[in-house]
Amino acid sequence: MLWSLGLRALFTMSKRLILFAASRDQARYFEALTQHVSLMGKQVLAVKSSQIPFAFQALFKVFLPLPLNVLEAIEHQVCILQNRKKASRKGRGKAQWFWSLFGFVETLRAKYLFGRYSLWIADNKDALIGVWNGKKFRQAILVIAAQQQKVPLVFFETGPLPGYSVVDPEGVDFYAATPRRIDFYKQYQCRLKPEEQLKFEPVKKSQDLPESYIFIPFQVVEDSNIYLHSPWIKDMRALYSEIEALAEKFSHQQFVIKPHPACPEDYTDIIDKHHPQIHFVLDKPTIELVQHAEAVITVNSTVGMEALIAHKKVIVMGQAIYGFEGLTQPVSKQSELIQALGELETWQLDESAVNNYLCYLQEDYAIPGDAMKGPTDEHWAVLSKKLQLCLDGQAYQSIGL
Repeated sequence: MLWSLGLRALFTMSKRLILFAASRDQARYFEALTQHVSLMGKQVLAVKSSQIPFAFQALFKVFLPLPLNVLEAIEHQVCILQNRKKASRKGRGKAQWFWSLFGFVETLRAKYLFGRYSLWIADNKDALIGVWNGKKFRQAILVIAAQQQKVPLVFFETGPLPGYSVVDPEGVDFYAATPRRIDFYKQYQCRLKPEEQLKFEPVKKSQDLPESYIFIPFQVVEDSNIYLHSPWIKDMRALYSEIEALAEKFSHQQFVIKPHPACPEDYTDIIDKHHPQIHFVLDKPTIELVQHAEAVITVNSTVGMEALIAHKKVIVMGQAIYGFEGLTQPVSKQSELIQALGELETWQLDESAVNNYLCYLQEDYAIPGDAMKGPTDEHWAVLSKKLQLCLDGQAYQSIGL
């Protein structure tokens, strides 16, 4: 981000809401949003990235100097893209010359996109700009361009609760504006009745699972939560190595790992190790593995949130919206991970604080309904109220702050 302070000051009255779509699914959702939300006469437009006008002026400027903060932000995004591609199965076999050329070409593309988006934003400075996620390459360049001109943004995403979505004035996942202080949630007054709070139906435990185990969900390697928000664990093989080290240290402990079903990586090599304490499970529901685990160790998966809903102890190895002291146990190196597991039995989960945290997310922060799976009338109604507050300069009030 080009700034970390003063974001609230950006949210003044906006005349329009413009939604930037970088994919077909995003365009479909944003088009539906324009038809379903009511914003007191404010204009709402959905714009595909391909509809932003081609700009010869931006093309000619790709070799001209940029402000240092912009250049650093662009180079950072190119580096992120390069590292993400390198970590993929296809990318691991590429020669160094390929990546040097890749970085050069993508830097030129990023500079052109920045110039193109900047010209478009300059013509729409009276608008609030909505973007999906904001961390993928084109969206991230748009965010840099908007921030450089101090145009307010809101970020859309599914989550952080299962079956919910969000619109946030700062970002999504680890970038979200949610407080990371446990005292905020200890003092929070939940207005939901117990029967209204999010919970899972009990799932029977399969007989072939260990009697007691720690559950570790693998994640998609190319997901932004790994390449952006995981300074320690760079891929799932690195995660497996840490679990191997734990197994050696805690010879009595059993570990259950489930690869992510959407990840194309082939983990046959580590599965075939047949470690006596590490069990790979491919055919059981994640919620079953969560409910019957002694605890969950995760980098920053959404499974960590599911574990909190199930009132499980969660050890967090990366940067996560739920990764802070008092709610979970954040760790950033092997010695801290070993210590956290060693203290697991004496760690008392503050269930009241966990309940309040989940209640805040459900009641004040998130929007009912998965934006990508047939949003309901309730979804559009809640979203309308939040977007109206954002357009009226009260973006933080829209998330209960």
